[in-house]
Amino acid sequence: SLYGDYDHTSVYQLAAYDVDGGTINPSEQLIPYEVTGDSVNYRDKPSTSGKSKGTLKKDDTVQVVAGYAQVANGYTWYKIKVNNNYYYVASDYLKKIIIAPTEIVLSETKCSVAVEGKFTLNAAIRPAGAESDITWSSSDKTIAKVSSAGVITGVKEGTAVITAKTENDIKATCTVTVTEKETLLDYITTDAPELLQRILRNYPCNPNTNRKIRPI
Repeated sequence: SLYGDYDHTSVYQLAAYDVDGGTINPSEQLIPYEVTGDSVNYRDKPSTSGKSKGTLKKDDTVQVVAGYAQVANGYTWYKIKVNNNYYYVASDYLKKIIIAPTEIVLSETKCSVAVEGKFTLNAAIRPAGAESDITWSSSDKTIAKVSSAGVITGVKEGTAVITAKTENDIKATCTVTVTEKETLLDYITTDAPELLQRILRNYPCNPNTNRKIRPI
């Protein structure tokens, strides 16, 4: 039998390290696809002239090798992995399985940024393999705004909540505190050479605080 004790209700399994043509390929990525047709042949080469090595049933799940697609005989062929062997299936009969995220994790849950300063939040969705666009928003754009890439910009002093949301409404938040605008005088120390201190004393400082050189 081509299948041995294979059960069509199970998912084809992938190995952590795969051998393709005798070469170990630890970076190979396998993506789950659902079979949409009945009695779909998988072949030993990407062509209708390839020898059929077995048949997939509708609703089976098969692992497709990411990044491989070859056009032949009017079909786009995907490489699949079955029982540690590689075969080819016409993509017309496969549909990618979309995994919805169950959690979104931010790189920070609290952060601070100065007025006109920037801070980048990174977001990761779980479980592994899940896919979703992420939408960013601010509870108060007059205090802090956030870009579509998660870059926060301080607008005025205060506190705002930045929210990252997936397409299926999974959310995570970060509380951002916006502090007063930083000036060059914030970085002056009494250890600076006298000439440098003299120059920097004349540099425009924050008119709200009129801060002078501060020691460290």
